[in-house]
Amino acid sequence: MNNINMDPEAINGKSTQTVRVVLGLWHYRKTFDLTLKLENYVGFEVFEAALEEIYDLCYDSDSDLATVTLVSEDGGELSCDDDCEDGVDWIKEMVVSIEILSVEV
Repeated sequence: MNNINMDPEAINGKSTQTVRVVLGLWHYRKTFDLTLKLENYVGFEVFEAALEEIYDLCYDSDSDLATVTLVSEDGGELSCDDDCEDGVDWIKEMVVSIEILSVEV
């Protein structure tokens, strides 16, 4: 069990939080380990900030399209595009898990 002190008063203000997000469709997965510098973010707000960061990482301004490649255990790849321009909601549909790994204040 992860024993992070999630006391809102301790986290109130600036913090650096490490978050792991796993995206998946069928048996394809991609893991993002993100270090987020946040101010006054606790609980689900941290997850939302992580999903916004992932979308930004997947967005290519040249093609004006967000794309992520998921990989299966046998090395197969599945490319997923935000064809409908759903933004962060497109990422939310692929979330398998989100976990705060560490918090530094």
